[in-house]
Amino acid sequence: MITHHVTAMVVQADAAQFAANESERTRTTLATIGETGRAALTDLRGLLGALDAAADASPGDDSARMPAITDVEELVERARAGGQPVEFAREGELRTVDAASALAVIRVVQEALTNTIKHAYGAATLVRIRY
Repeated sequence: MITHHVTAMVVQADAAQFAANESERTRTTLATIGETGRAALTDLRGLLGALDAAADASPGDDSARMPAITDVEELVERARAGGQPVEFAREGELRTVDAASALAVIRVVQEALTNTIKHAYGAATLVRIRY
């Protein structure tokens, strides 16, 4: 059901983008909404896959592990595309983390960026991931 609603949002944002006779800023914003919705669908599919893998994995089985948190860079790019000046810094060596930890980090960064855009739009923002 969630994927249906997000898909509907993407379709409406894409349609509005082509119907908009407004400014370039409006068209850019609508394009960003569509891209973000498509990314949300991808995230939902990944989350469902991770949950399925975790449910099927036996204790000590590493098959449910996810790659290092590279999705954070995508979140930063989406925020930048929406007009938020965001700097991204990674410290330490990339490594694999379990699915729950990766999801937690991604959600924390996502929430922080959302709050920054909501409450301090245009303010310089730094996202730092330290391994």
